[in-house]
Amino acid sequence: MIVHATSDQALGILGAMRRVAEAGGAEPLRPADRAALEAAYRYVFKGLAPLNVENLPPSPPAELRALLPDPSLADHAVRFLAVMALVDGHLDEAKISLVLRYAEALAVRGDYLR
Repeated sequence: MIVHATSDQALGILGAMRRVAEAGGAEPLRPADRAALEAAYRYVFKGLAPLNVENLPPSPPAELRALLPDPSLADHAVRFLAVMALVDGHLDEAKISLVLRYAEALAVRGDYLR
């Protein structure tokens, strides 16, 4: 899947994904989280330069909303965030709660969020 996004939009989504990964207190990032971020950057957003995961923007919900005016891109972003909440194999309420805050800010509703 290739998602058409500007560089700023892609980095904003990746920053939100990192924020979700860290919401459960997992510092440093687990290898699965880092691999998911790097794969999304390379394969979804077609990033060519090396990704510096540590320098991704924090992208809080309101900032991400401002970056993603297109509802389709916002929907993709929330789907990525939902996957990021589960990629390490642990169900963590803090991560899920943060994904729901992003979904609300981006006006995204989907059955996968329940």
